[in-house]
Amino acid sequence: MTRRPITKEIKAASFASLFKESDLGAVIIAGVLLESSLEKVLQIATVADKKGKIPKNYFLKPRFGDFHAKITSAYKAGLIGWELHDALHIVRKLRNEAAHCNFEFNLEDRGVTGHLNKLKHIDAKADEERILVFESWLQGERTDKVVFVVRCHIILTEIHDCLHKQISRLP
Repeated sequence: MTRRPITKEIKAASFASLFKESDLGAVIIAGVLLESSLEKVLQIATVADKKGKIPKNYFLKPRFGDFHAKITSAYKAGLIGWELHDALHIVRKLRNEAAHCNFEFNLEDRGVTGHLNKLKHIDAKADEERILVFESWLQGERTDKVVFVVRCHIILTEIHDCLHKQISRLP
């Protein structure tokens, strides 16, 4: 089986599928996608040997604890900046709220939109650029789910930039 590099189109397609999910499903899946991408950054940063090689089965074993620990570790190691650190914690809190709520989770609920509005490190220009990427799936709608998915896609792109930076540092 040949592995293909993850391109912007592939990332957009995987996030576009979140528009078909319920709010609960979109938040949980986006959180998992972001967490697993962040874990890859941590793995690359910590495991490469002097020749830049990574042991074959390394990525099969979960490491670094929960999402909170991964975010904190990546920030303390200088792998991510403060804004990305904050954004990931907001998504983590939303994911936890979605997974553990005793009511029908909805991104338009007042308490949830409070978290969503905290993702302000994402500038309006970046939002608009991503909305254009997703335009064929949006059909003109700009709901809180659209805003959440677009902002998570921007966060994922930032994580992938960190990953590529780590890979470029390998000998």
